Amino acid sequence: MISLLQRQWRLIASLFILIFYIGTIQFAAQRDGDIVHMWIGGRTIALGQLDSLYDPATHYEILEDSHVVADEFWGGRYDILGAFFYPPPTALLYATVGWLDLYQAQIAVAVLNILIGLAAVYALYLFLDKRFGFGSILIGVFTFPSFFYTFTLGQNGALTLAIAVVAWLLIRFGKDGWAGSILAILVYKPNWLVVIGWAPVLEKRWRFLVGGILGGVILLAVSASILGIQPFFAYADNLFKIVNLHDLPDYPIETQYSFLAFFRRNLGNGMSADILGWGLTGLVVGATMWLIGVKNKPAEKQSDLFILTAGLSWVTATLFNPHLHHYDLMLAVAAALVALIEWPSLSRNQKVFLGGIFLFNHVAFLIESVVFKMSAEQVELVFLPTLAVLFVWGWLFSRVYQLGIRSSA
Repeated sequence: MISLLQRQWRLIASLFILIFYIGTIQFAAQRDGDIVHMWIGGRTIALGQLDSLYDPATHYEILEDSHVVADEFWGGRYDILGAFFYPPPTALLYATVGWLDLYQAQIAVAVLNILIGLAAVYALYLFLDKRFGFGSILIGVFTFPSFFYTFTLGQNGALTLAIAVVAWLLIRFGKDGWAGSILAILVYKPNWLVVIGWAPVLEKRWRFLVGGILGGVILLAVSASILGIQPFFAYADNLFKIVNLHDLPDYPIETQYSFLAFFRRNLGNGMSADILGWGLTGLVVGATMWLIGVKNKPAEKQSDLFILTAGLSWVTATLFNPHLHHYDLMLAVAAALVALIEWPSLSRNQKVFLGGIFLFNHVAFLIESVVFKMSAEQVELVFLPTLAVLFVWGWLFSRVYQLGIRSSA
């Protein structure tokens, strides 16, 4: 029996994790999390109120009809922007559950997040050349705190992860144009499209760029043909306020993990915090762009260098995102898994160091959550999740640099 458990522990652990998530679907559906915001956009479309997609009064009425009007969903910035302030294609995406009542929609999204998470795990399994078992990758992704928050809040971090990994998997198959088109789906969350999409372009993958442009144009055109032009103008009117969400009332700066948020937490909103935050962000992103676009030749699609460069671009995208919540760290766990592909060839000291980075990345948010519960003042100085992501970036940067030098010699 013990021998069987030793051989099959990954399968047993994977099944236990899946049973846990399936068993907590109803509790996620009762939470009234962030899914409420996205559902309101889809609900507005389902009700045929297309011209009111960004009307706060309409959002408030929908919340009242659903018996959900709480401080979490109203007041502060919601008085200004309403409860839905994503692009029109996002509303169209969530219209698939907008015709359901809120509870049913939350159940549907919870189930979809599990399925999308499994799809992302399988894509990673293929992308990493099946070097890790499917169960091992599932354990890594599904036990990562960001995935749990994505699930319980009804957020879309798992979808973002799946889109990014599938795009890079298609690049490995030589389908650069299709990869760009798949990544263009991120128009539903354009900040991620901006921070993720630049890496293949730096590698001079022009078909990727063309595919991305065509895919984005098609998605926007389809959205406009269904919703009309007015929602796009209404979204544009709000765009400056959306970009500067941190300046609006009741913005939850304590749940932000970008470099900008670190300095804004400790220095307050203003030029000093932004100069320091964007400066540090610029150093990380600029160094990555230099390494990918200048120092190294485009890596062969089947090489370790290509895989590691993909992980480096994913973790850089995470650090590049100015509005980085705890549920937005999903690409960081994919990057950490990418870092492990060299494990068999590493020295003992390297294994200890990389293992520490991986574990720290996995538990940093849990540690910070405990500190937050103990003292809401101390948490502003801890900032462990971003530090953990920065360690992952540093490891991948050094490995891509070393392998790139070796392959260029």
